[in-house]
Order: sequence, then structure tokens, then C-alpha cells
Amino acid sequence: MARHHPRDGREQGRDDRGRRVRPRHDARDVQRAEGEAGAGRSRRRRRHERGNEALHRGGEGLRRDALSDPRHRAAGGGLSRRLQDGVARRCPRGGREVRAYGTRGRVGSGRPSRFGAGTAREVTGAPLAAEAVANRSPAVPGSPWDGAPAAASPRAEPDVAIPHVVAWNLTRRCNLACSHCYISAGSWHASAEELDTAACFRVIDQILETSPSPLLILSGGEPLVRSDLEAIAAYASERGATVTVGTNGTGLTDERIASLKTAGVQGVALSVDSLDPRYHDRFRHGEGALEDTLAAVDRLAEHRLDFLIQFTVTRGNRDELDAIAAWADEKGAVCLNVYFLVETGRGEGMRGLAPEENDEIVARLAELQRDYRGRLMIRSKCQPQLMRHVYERDPDSPLLNYRTRCPCGVQYCRITPEGKVTPCPYMPEVAGDLSDASFGEIWREATVFRLLRDGEPGGKCGRCEYRALCGGCRARAYAVDGDLLGPDPSCAYEPAPGIADAIEAPRPVTYGSAVERKLPWSAEASARLNAIPSFVRGVVAERVEKFARERGHAEVTIDAMTEVRRAMPVDFSKRMPFFARSRRSAGRGDKR
Repeated sequence: MARHHPRDGREQGRDDRGRRVRPRHDARDVQRAEGEAGAGRSRRRRRHERGNEALHRGGEGLRRDALSDPRHRAAGGGLSRRLQDGVARRCPRGGREVRAYGTRGRVGSGRPSRFGAGTAREVTGAPLAAEAVANRSPAVPGSPWDGAPAAASPRAEPDVAIPHVVAWNLTRRCNLACSHCYISAGSWHASAEELDTAACFRVIDQILETSPSPLLILSGGEPLVRSDLEAIAAYASERGATVTVGTNGTGLTDERIASLKTAGVQGVALSVDSLDPRYHDRFRHGEGALEDTLAAVDRLAEHRLDFLIQFTVTRGNRDELDAIAAWADEKGAVCLNVYFLVETGRGEGMRGLAPEENDEIVARLAELQRDYRGRLMIRSKCQPQLMRHVYERDPDSPLLNYRTRCPCGVQYCRITPEGKVTPCPYMPEVAGDLSDASFGEIWREATVFRLLRDGEPGGKCGRCEYRALCGGCRARAYAVDGDLLGPDPSCAYEPAPGIADAIEAPRPVTYGSAVERKLPWSAEASARLNAIPSFVRGVVAERVEKFARERGHAEVTIDAMTEVRRAMPVDFSKRMPFFARSRRSAGRGDKR
């Protein structure tokens, strides 16, 4: 367990390199361009910044700024209007999703980095994908890979890949500077680099042409700094998307929550990395950040807007996992997503957990998701090894009924603030640019997407018996070894020599599966089903029909669907579940 120095807040444990807490950037004191920090800064302050340089060597570089006192934030916990309006000027060292430190081999242009170290990756999709195929790890050590899949691994996904989930980083601006941020967000980025409102509307139209009812995750940076966030959310929601917002929560005032609800936002994800402010504020680089985020959790509960808790596990907070789960359950969270470090962006300079430590935590997550079933969803992000532990404990677990492999490029992708499309937020390999091609063209034709859909992992992931349930994290393989289809370096499991028979899911029900109606549905019930996000619609239809048959219903009606909701072991009176209700934009919203 990490220890905290009582005088200066420096962590004395092994994790997170002994960071100091930085005051949060808010109202009056905005980030200046390099060289404009002001004459009042002391030499001691500069020494502290130099001591933190290693934390940021893979992202925006050393920040030469004086951050404000937290008392300067706007009234009621809101974000600085100057930051929202985007007047903070970009630092010449502004973050890019490039490798700027180290000497490990990468695919790219090979040009010297403007950050002064390493090589900057300038990729377009096809070059990396082609080289990844040529240099991928063999399924069996010592055997050359000839271009064929490493092993037969039948997949349960639909024949046609559909982007059921789209994560959209609307901005790189943020009032915090989290140590592990994959996008190297901060207050120094300029709003001029972002897609404007009209461009965002055009992109939404293109997304909906490819996926009529996706889950659209609006994130950042800190998306609340965009004054047009509600307009973007409303435009997507009114046209059939299920919209959620990912935020650090420090700017979620009562007024902002109300406006998000009015815009059709159906869920909010907040980051809580510790219930100890000494750790959370240090990890997020913002004094008072935890206090404001916890206040936002209470506000969301009061407004009955669903929220998820995002928890990034490290050596410094791993012992809090059980306490975080209990707290999230008590607060009424819909889900606890546990994230594991992927070495990209600002996280590239961090030291992640060892594979054996990862395995211990994932094993505990398998137990927690079983203990909280029906009350709180608990999932691991970028750690599909969870499914191996789930299978070992309960081969008939309902979690195994769905697609459990890494969804990037198959059912999931990310859009950057500048309009680049990548397979996932942790994989900066650019599949295409929305200024040059439509979203649908990029999704269907990009080489990197085809590789992720058609290729199979190499190395031990390719011969592992759990390859159909797990398959490893593609982003982590790429971040560490530069190989999209390489083995997941975070996995401690060692399969037996040779290629084992793949363990398959017990039932072929997957996210994104087609709706197969075996019972007649009333017009009202069909309309409500169609309002459910496409990637879970088939699962919901299957569950509703099973429930209806067991109770002797000859037809699925609105009453039958309501009965299914009431029979589920969740108190719906305390929340507004965005996967189980109709959209307000369709005029069928739940009323309380």
C-alpha cells in the first residue's frame, strides 16, 4: 500500500513515481504559452516541475506553467469560462498521439521527433497494418507465420461489422492533467484544433448512416469545456443514438446535469481512482478534484441520471478495489469499469502492473462481478482475461453468452478531436481522416480495421484455448511491441505447447447480434425495442421473449416488457437505465 508523506504529499510507495499534487487549472489562471509563465515563479517550483518530467515524457512534455489555486474555480464547481471558450493557448510542446520517448521499434516515418527524443509515428493505417502482418508473432514459437490465421477461432460476431459503439474525444482541453491520460489532455490545447459544431453534426449523420442506433460516448479531454456539448448530444440523440458523456465530474453542477438530461444524455461516466483525496488528487493532478467528483456523484443520483464509475487500478490503489465496488453500489452506480494501464499518451512513461499482479486483480474482479450480479455491473476494460477467470469459476456464466473479445475495429472505434478515426482510444493508429473520407468509407475500407476483423492473434494468444473468449488486448500488444496481432504482454497465463482446441461460448448470443423474433410483437413493443441501442437489441429481444414464454404470453406487449423490467433484480425507481427505456426524443420516455 502506498505511503503518503505528511509534509509534502509525496507518495513513498513504488507506484506512480512519487508525484506531487498539482493545483487544478481553473478560472482566472489559464495555461500560458511556453515562456509566458510570469516572473513570480520560484526556482523551487521549477525544480518540482523538472522532478515530474518523467511522468509526461510520452505525452505533452514538461509543462512550464503555473497552475491556479483551486479557489479560483467558478462558483458551484463549474469549469472556467475561459477554458470553456477555448482561449487557453497551445503550448509548443502540445500533446500529440505519437511516440516521443524510448527506442523500441515502431512502424512510422522514422522522422526525428519534435519532442527531442525517440521517433514520432506518422501513420495512416495501411503502412502499419501491412508491416504488422509481415512481422506478426508466430502462433507456435520457432515456426514462421505464412499469412494464415494462427489457429481456427470461430467468432460469434455478425458477418457484417457494425460500429455499435463509437467513442468520440471532442476535445483535448481539460482542467486536469491525469498521469495516465491516453490523449495527453490539458488546459494548453487550443479549441481551434477541434471539429466545430457543424462538422460534428455532419460526422453524426455519417455515423448513423453506418450504424442507425449506436452508443455514442462523448468524451475528451474534458467534454464539459465545450459550450456546444449539449447541442451535439441533442443532435445525435434526436436522430437515434444513445448518448453518454465521459467526464472527470469536477464541472458537473446541477445546472449542467439538467442541461445534459434535456439534451438527451442517458448516462455519465465519472473517474474515481481512490476514495483517498491524497491519492486521487495526485493521480489526477488537481487539488480538490475528488471532493468535486464525489459531489457530482450525489448530484447525478439526485437528478436520476445514470452514472458509471471508472477506476484505473495501479499498485498504489489496488487494495481499494473492494471498497470502491461497495461504494459504487451504495451510491447507485449502474456499472464499475476497472481500467488497466495501456502505455500510450501520457501513460507511456508510467510503470504498469506486472502480469502476475494483473492476474490477481482480474481474478478478484471475476469474484466481485458474481457477488454484485443484479446490483452492479463490474467489468474490466482492456483486460479480456477476465473471461478466463469467469469460465474457470462458472462455465455457464451469462457473461460468456456475449462477445467477449476485444471489440476494437469490429464493433467499436474512436474519433479524435481533429476528426481522425482509430480502432480504439488506446490505439492511436489512424484508420482514416474524416476530412478526406466519410465515416462509413473509413469503417468499411481501412486496412487496419480489416486486419483486426480478419486476423487472429499470434504468439501465445494465438494458441491459447481461451482465444475465442479472450484473445488479449490488441491496444496493449501494439503499445508495447508495435504489433496489432501480437500476444498481450499483460497476461500471465501460459497455454500448453501447441495449438489447443478453442473453448467456445456456451450460447451464440452476442452484442450486435440480429433480432430474431419467435413470438409476435405488438406495435408499441416493437417501437420500444427499436429505441434500444443496436448493439444490445438482439440480447434484449432474446431475454424478453424467453421471459414471455416462461409466463405463457402468446405475444410480446408493452405490459410484458414492463413485467420483465420489474422482475429484474434492480431497483429501477432509483435510476433511469439507458439500456432499458425508450428515448425521450421519441416521446416515450419514462415518467416519474
